Amino acid sequence: MRTPSVNVVGVESDSSAPPLVIPTAGVATSKWILKVQVDNPNFFPLKAKMVTARGYSDNYASGTVPIAEGNITNLDIPKKTNEVIDFPITITYDTSKDPGFTFLQSLLTNCGILPGSTKQKITINYEVDLSFTLLARAGVVPTIRNAVNISITIFILLLFLCPFRLFFPLMWYNIILLLCSIY
Repeated sequence: MRTPSVNVVGVESDSSAPPLVIPTAGVATSKWILKVQVDNPNFFPLKAKMVTARGYSDNYASGTVPIAEGNITNLDIPKKTNEVIDFPITITYDTSKDPGFTFLQSLLTNCGILPGSTKQKITINYEVDLSFTLLARAGVVPTIRNAVNISITIFILLLFLCPFRLFFPLMWYNIILLLCSIY
């Protein structure tokens, strides 16, 4: 068995869901679709009952609470194929998990928006639970833990942040409102 390669090749908003849901005060969720390219070089298909992913940031709840989660069921990657699958994720931002708005400030800093900051990649730690059909029957669900450094464009940042302006103290509200009106 050769290890399949997996790469995130894009992200788009989930058109089947509202762009932003505010279930309670201080909490907001947004649904997205990760475009994930899977290259299966093996002579047999990869079949998973469920694949669950969680993304963490050290700047959000000290890295203990996921900022993004998602799963896909009945995944079937044919043998000897290279295909892109749509992996639904939900980003959940809770102001009670981000005292001092550290996470949001780190996004603005890493985009190079705040004075004196330069654009740099952000680190997302992730876990992926793989419930392969044969292994799951034996009660084995491997978990992959890793980190990825990603560039966050101003466009994506604004898509994520503009709906959250209701949660910010006046200073953050004014900064983000200005940015949203410019772009």
